Amino acid sequence: ELHTNLFAGRFAAAPTISTAVQVTDSNDKVLPLSGGEVVDIVSYTGLKVGFEYEISGELMTADGASTGIVASRVIIPSASTNSDGVVFTVTKEQAERYAGQKLVVFETLTMPSDPGRVVASHRDLTDAAQTFSVAAPTYAIGDVVWIDADRDGVQDAGEKPLAGVTVRLLSGTGTGVLKTTTTDANGRYLFDELAAGDYGVQF
Repeated sequence: ELHTNLFAGRFAAAPTISTAVQVTDSNDKVLPLSGGEVVDIVSYTGLKVGFEYEISGELMTADGASTGIVASRVIIPSASTNSDGVVFTVTKEQAERYAGQKLVVFETLTMPSDPGRVVASHRDLTDAAQTFSVAAPTYAIGDVVWIDADRDGVQDAGEKPLAGVTVRLLSGTGTGVLKTTTTDANGRYLFDELAAGDYGVQF
């Protein structure tokens, strides 16, 4: 039995979208804990020129849970193939909630004139182009170096701080020097922006 498609070539290819996420002011796609803007560049093909579409995005965790962080944009394409950006504004509170995690952008394309119909979507948890990271929390180690005349571990009145003392930050095993600094005029030293872990201090 022979079947002939009498309509072959009459219909345009189905619309498609792909995305590439960017983090404002970060070439490494790392969002600071202070929050900021995440811009998802949505590239599309096969859209109808002059028709209204809506791109709706949502940030997801790496295991597919919703963060509740959403953004959308209405577009009227001037060409069937083009790209537009969807901007997510992430607050400090939201960034801290997902500190140290990877987030993935999901996008869905619809037409307001046809509610409920999904024209195209891109929802791939394994797509590196859709993925960015939230900075991990950092920690600090610091104290004061002074002449402990009575050896009680407490800086008493009259026990002067020591300036210019070399202080080394050691790895948790004590086998490597990670950073070096010197105490200031008040005997203070500080190692900041440290990842969680075990460290040692050597004078």
